Amino acid sequence: MGKKIMLAFFILCLLSLSSPPSPRAGETTWKAQTWSEKGSLYYEAFVEFTDDIRKKTAGALVIRPFPVGAFMRGSEMLDGLKHNIIQAANNAPAYFVEKDPAFAPMGVLPGAWTEVSQLMTWFRDMGGKALLTRLYAPYDAVPIGVQSFGMESISSRFPIRRMEDFKGRRIRVPDEGMVKTLFEKMGARAVPLPEGDILTALENQFVDMVDWGTPAMNYSKGFYKIAKHFNFPGFHSLGLTDFSVRKQDWERLSPEIRAIVMDGVQVWGEKLLRRINEENYVKIGKMLGEGAFIHTWDSEEMDRAREKASEAWDEWAQKSPMSAKVIESQKICMEKLGLARFSEMKRSRRLSDIHAGLKEAFRLYDDMMLEISETPPESPLGFERADIGRLKAALQKPLEAIRKIEKGMFESIKNRLILMDRGREAEKTFQTQNPPARPSIGQEAP
Repeated sequence: MGKKIMLAFFILCLLSLSSPPSPRAGETTWKAQTWSEKGSLYYEAFVEFTDDIRKKTAGALVIRPFPVGAFMRGSEMLDGLKHNIIQAANNAPAYFVEKDPAFAPMGVLPGAWTEVSQLMTWFRDMGGKALLTRLYAPYDAVPIGVQSFGMESISSRFPIRRMEDFKGRRIRVPDEGMVKTLFEKMGARAVPLPEGDILTALENQFVDMVDWGTPAMNYSKGFYKIAKHFNFPGFHSLGLTDFSVRKQDWERLSPEIRAIVMDGVQVWGEKLLRRINEENYVKIGKMLGEGAFIHTWDSEEMDRAREKASEAWDEWAQKSPMSAKVIESQKICMEKLGLARFSEMKRSRRLSDIHAGLKEAFRLYDDMMLEISETPPESPLGFERADIGRLKAALQKPLEAIRKIEKGMFESIKNRLILMDRGREAEKTFQTQNPPARPSIGQEAP
């Protein structure tokens, strides 16, 4: 009997030498609240991220996920981090607009981006993360990374084929932020309403349109049964959410675990976007099959929308110094990506002013010539005849300068369009060689 016990003990010792160390469960535990509701695709992705972190750190870091409202409202999560109620948060920066107007363009700059990759380029490589870090610093929060659920959609009781279709319509918006300003610039009457009131407002025709998330989100709420028209891809909202950690807790982590968390946040964002895209196309197919209509704007209409949106950007840039910095940073990125040519727009407006001034000057010139033609030679004039020639010569100089500026502008635009066309051709070639697995969504609405 003693020999058997010794043999078993010896085998256990050998197994312990060959097995990995047991997880250090609960060595560091964080409470983390998300902006999303329990049961949603976004909450499920958040829970999966926390599970991955626990596994990859062998239990050295445990992040306990909670849905919005578990500890506080979504707009209060920065305060929750600061006061150590929670140690991590999946924030929607736009919810914090009352703390600084800059949080509105940080969360979503309406009409700016057309693809998530463009937004991520700005955030990761062209100053976005540094700006969010500055905004979160007073709350002892450190942004680790961001996610985006892609371009949102608008549900409407009427076709929305162009900007003019918004004029005079009542549209539900989530808050008093930049999206509300944009729709008002387009001639709509923007009505802030909580999510729970949307369906009733549609049924009672209190609103004609609804700004609420992606097509899949609209489907889940049943808005398409009343508002049978929707646009996709949309134009007004491609925003971001983030994962942030209380500064003191982040600094306590080892460099190795920090690297695991940063990598995990990026993987989480990529998986989430992929699932959302798949869900969108499945739900779009179902909506079309049930009698809904999809409207997709061409690039010309999207450019018009961006130009109109830039008026809202200029207005919000005046609201705080950081708001101006966040907006200007994104505009610079858009120019470099070829999405907008703000310098050309500015020069174009300047040229319009010059043209208007010259037009008025030539009107005066024509009046002078008319006076000469109708005044007898022996009658005095209010000016010298020689002044006419000098006036005309003087006016020709700015006209020549304007023509040169215009030529340079058109050459610049032409060169950029050539580069963009080459980029599109390269993208088409790539997509042909790597077709996405995507279900058909049917024909576009007439």
